[in-house]
Amino acid sequence: MVLCGKNKLKETIKEYLSPVMGKEILDLGEDLTKSTKMKLIGNYFITGVLAMLSEGLTLGEKSGLGEQAVVDFLESFFPNTSFGVYAKRMIEDSFVIDESKGGKALFSTTLASKDLKHIQRLGHEYGVPTEVTNIMRDRVDKSIERFGPNYDMSSVVAVVRQDSGLPPTHSKGL
Repeated sequence: MVLCGKNKLKETIKEYLSPVMGKEILDLGEDLTKSTKMKLIGNYFITGVLAMLSEGLTLGEKSGLGEQAVVDFLESFFPNTSFGVYAKRMIEDSFVIDESKGGKALFSTTLASKDLKHIQRLGHEYGVPTEVTNIMRDRVDKSIERFGPNYDMSSVVAVVRQDSGLPPTHSKGL
């Protein structure tokens, strides 16, 4: 959990936040703008992981290894991380949302596109190239264009699969 703001207020609420809302608290000081920057940098890492996974899973499938072998590798070499969690969601097509049954994206492509724009702006503001973000934003925007705005951002794997000559999903149609 990331905390910013006046020290006196933070001390008052810390006991209610940890361990209830998170294991640890990262105190970034009193400058409130730091929390937004940290949120964007955190989302930078998450979207970067999704970009790598979408390519790696598709490469595993196209090369004959199979996606499950890639997931098994990720879970062996990077246990208890988001690699395995997101990879499983991708190969299970969990990004395909059935809104008629009350389904909702965990992090929609529309929201992801907005955050990716902010990450690009932050990188530009500080003179830092954000090439992974550029790739991911292109894929998220393609996902919105091809499949609609209400899918989870992990739907970028469908874009990579389709661009590689595979069907976008394994079983659920897009």
